[in-house]
Amino acid sequence: MSDDQNSYQNIPPAESMIPIQSGADTSSNTIDKVLAQANNLSGNVIHEPTCIICSNPHREEIEQEWLNTKKHSDVKKFIKGRSGIEVTNGIIDNHMLYHNGREVREHVKQEYRELIRRLNSVELTTLDRIRLGLSAITERLIGINSLVPDTNNSVVDIEQIKSVETARLMSNFNQLIKLNATIMGEMQKKGEIISIPREAFLSFYNDIL
Repeated sequence: MSDDQNSYQNIPPAESMIPIQSGADTSSNTIDKVLAQANNLSGNVIHEPTCIICSNPHREEIEQEWLNTKKHSDVKKFIKGRSGIEVTNGIIDNHMLYHNGREVREHVKQEYRELIRRLNSVELTTLDRIRLGLSAITERLIGINSLVPDTNNSVVDIEQIKSVETARLMSNFNQLIKLNATIMGEMQKKGEIISIPREAFLSFYNDIL
């Protein structure tokens, strides 16, 4: 063979060259910064920047005063005396209900943020992500349809669950299939994928041999 014949190179599959999202910044650092904005954990306590009590230097004393008396008037008087500011019942209730002793929720958010960061560190093409979604739905279809009656659910209940959930999952499955077909069609039009009818290719190859 000539040098030209020996110097051929394999052409990589077109889908491996598809960007994850054209024109979008998909760097892990950017996504991590966005997710960090949703985390209000400072040290081991929740700190909501817009909350007057969270930002108060006497926060721990205020919270203890509430635990001791459970009276808005006493807490208001305490805050007024220590910080010189006036607060409403709503501000006190909001802090005590959503910010005081709610660190577990923020730790869960931190774990979720870390999970998303790890998942985003693996670069996937759009087609890869569609296949991942199809695999996840298939796993759920198998799981739902393997349910059996128990002390909490009768045969009728289980069959109803299977029918409803299977229909819902198949709807999502079909949407992903259509999206996959649309992307493949667009790639073919752009010449990123070259398709050859199997029979014609085999016939042509056999003729050469």
